[in-house]
Amino acid sequence: MKKQGALMALLGLWVTLSAGTIDPELESEMKRVGPDGFVQAIVVMEAQADVSLARQMTKKQYGEYLKDLARRTQAPLLAFLEPLMGQDVEWVKTYWVANAFALRAKPWVIRKIAQNPSVRIVEPDRLIPLHRAAPQPGGAEPDIISWGVTQINADDVWALGYTGEGVIVGSIDTGVDASHPALAPHFSGYWLDAISGNPNPYDDLQHGTHTTGTMVGGDGPGPFDPDIGVAPGAQFAMCKAFTSGGGPTSSIMQCFNWYISLVTDSGVPIRAVNNSWGSSSTTSTTFWTAVLNWRAVGIIPVFSIGNDGPGSGTAGTPGNFPTVIGVGATNSSDNIASFSSRGPAPNMNPWNDPQYWPDPNWNFIKPDISAPGVSIYSSIPGGGYSSTFWSGTSMSAPHVTGTIALLLSKNPALTFEQVYQILTTSAYQPPSGAPYPNNNYGWGRLDALAAILNTPSLDEPFILLTEVQAMDSGGDGQLDPGETVDIIVTLTNLSDTVAQGLTGTLTTTSSYVTITDGSTTFGDVALGDTVDNSADPFVIQIDPNAPSGADVDFTLELSANGGAYTAQRYFTLTIGVPRLDWVTVTAGNAALTVTDIGALGFMSSDQAQGDGFVFPYPGQNRLYYGSLAIGNSSTYVVDAWYESGGNDDRDFEPSTNPDGRIIPLDPPVLGDINYWAAYTDSGHATPQGLYVEQLAMADTTNADYADFIVVKHTLFNIGSTPLSGLYVAYFMDFDSPGNSFQSDQGGTDQSTRLAYMYNLGYYFGVALLQPDSVANLSIIHNPTYIYPNQGMPDVTQW
Repeated sequence: MKKQGALMALLGLWVTLSAGTIDPELESEMKRVGPDGFVQAIVVMEAQADVSLARQMTKKQYGEYLKDLARRTQAPLLAFLEPLMGQDVEWVKTYWVANAFALRAKPWVIRKIAQNPSVRIVEPDRLIPLHRAAPQPGGAEPDIISWGVTQINADDVWALGYTGEGVIVGSIDTGVDASHPALAPHFSGYWLDAISGNPNPYDDLQHGTHTTGTMVGGDGPGPFDPDIGVAPGAQFAMCKAFTSGGGPTSSIMQCFNWYISLVTDSGVPIRAVNNSWGSSSTTSTTFWTAVLNWRAVGIIPVFSIGNDGPGSGTAGTPGNFPTVIGVGATNSSDNIASFSSRGPAPNMNPWNDPQYWPDPNWNFIKPDISAPGVSIYSSIPGGGYSSTFWSGTSMSAPHVTGTIALLLSKNPALTFEQVYQILTTSAYQPPSGAPYPNNNYGWGRLDALAAILNTPSLDEPFILLTEVQAMDSGGDGQLDPGETVDIIVTLTNLSDTVAQGLTGTLTTTSSYVTITDGSTTFGDVALGDTVDNSADPFVIQIDPNAPSGADVDFTLELSANGGAYTAQRYFTLTIGVPRLDWVTVTAGNAALTVTDIGALGFMSSDQAQGDGFVFPYPGQNRLYYGSLAIGNSSTYVVDAWYESGGNDDRDFEPSTNPDGRIIPLDPPVLGDINYWAAYTDSGHATPQGLYVEQLAMADTTNADYADFIVVKHTLFNIGSTPLSGLYVAYFMDFDSPGNSFQSDQGGTDQSTRLAYMYNLGYYFGVALLQPDSVANLSIIHNPTYIYPNQGMPDVTQW
């Protein structure tokens, strides 16, 4: 049942080290091999390209500028290395996509190069892993459209006539079986093997064939089955940079160089490149300049975010760069996958330089967007398809790359900024993941249909809704019942076409709001112009009887150019205190996520939406999953625990009257932090009228309580018959972080009604404060009670 992953920290210190510095990891490697050994290194030059010059040059001119910069600044060092070739230097590879070169040489050569003032840093030629999680068992999928393709509504985009035709996308991966029936019609002929130099396409590890299938496999609305690809009209190019041990930085950089050369030297219109790989390091800037130069020539970089979740701050590089589209993984229920890495991106240079932000509200949010990445069916070498379903953010990223191809088939002039805004503003936002954006989903789950509908054609404006301000008459920033509220919207035109005489009309179908002034005029809005209606705001009146926590959906109707351009933009405002499905309660040294369905730690056992139990806080999570359980027989156990096959048994549902979603209590009942929720047994197969009120409490004002989160459950019978013989339980699956859970120990203490576990010097557990009597304190033996069923059925719980 449990899935654990080892974390590997790779040091990347480019932005913090001075010119000529040797990375500590490389220094250790040189000491290990000794003076006569050889090491592989990447030499990064101090002089790097001025990317702003790309706006003044053609793509070919910019490519020549990059090559000239590299040629001039690397020449003295290459001249030094030339007579050493075959003796103290085995090979040298130069790059101009970033001003750098790779070499394999003896330590004295490396140290000599690092002393040159033209060198910024010398790094190890690190192996970077692919982002594929463990395969999921399963049989062959029927000859239909793959679930990830339909989940993002790509098949509905085909029905509109957009399949990615005329677009070439690239990939850096393990190679590709270009003769595969699902892929052969899409192969552009462009191939590079940066590992072995083989002139013919191949894939010895399957990964690249699988991800390419998700991008372009099949023929969409045509007769070919199965349709595994998002953009079946697009073509692909492939650069192989990965072995079974990972991708050497030198090979990956060679692929970066090859793609920019295709664009600048050969005029091949590579528009987006998929990268289902990345370093576990969250601060490495090895590929920073290469990404910027891709962007400068029109290549949109898409990167998987990593499989090191669910802890916060685990998003790796380059996926956490603000200059790329970083992609997380969701399952078929639109829950974020437990393995999907989380943000935020590091608050340090260059991440914190706003000139690189794709959106003024980015604020270190990663991933940027999420896409299907659990149990994905796709092509594998030899003409077949995956007999086990593959999972990982590796599988998510090609869904996004394929969607970008769909958008570009409608409007080939789209820029990175436009694509980013279209994808994020049109993303589907599962209610269980609110509020958005966040560091689990980013701006939401990819929706190709909504994105294509929000994509302007070549000859129309593209008006983006960038901000909504609600100025309430009470002045407390909260929209209370009975208030009058001014609504100010901010718009930006991302198209070359002027929106002449732009007007806006605000509407809603909510009975809780009356719009008393719903029209405004913005005037002419040219490319890059940002306007708002602060001089003539929309005005709404909130019903005095509107319930706190109610969401009100608004539609902003836009019109320009004499009615030739129309568009709809949507936003939601909440009356009173917003209600949530989960919240993390923090008390100094400890933090616990509570939910409105009885689950503890996370909303589900795949660790979606939540932080678990973090102790000490801040730190790493120590709870795999937990749940309240209530029952009186093996056929009536009401819980949110995982059952046979690892599926959750969601018997609790938030109450509807009152709205049982989580709200903060002010003033609090006990302590200074209180969150209330209520739920019923309505999700059970035979509901009996069980109603539970939950109060989660913490006290941050008293250091004696800093290690504790207190949760109180009060039970009510709102049914028509008695509920007799009820037992109440807390099932908590604690784990020490990483792989150390295998050495966890535990115990119980009847006098304090405590069950606990310990490892690594930390103790954590559950104590029953009320009532005074306890029927059972147990440490569950997973091989006996969990593993045989991949979970714990109701009969076993009972």
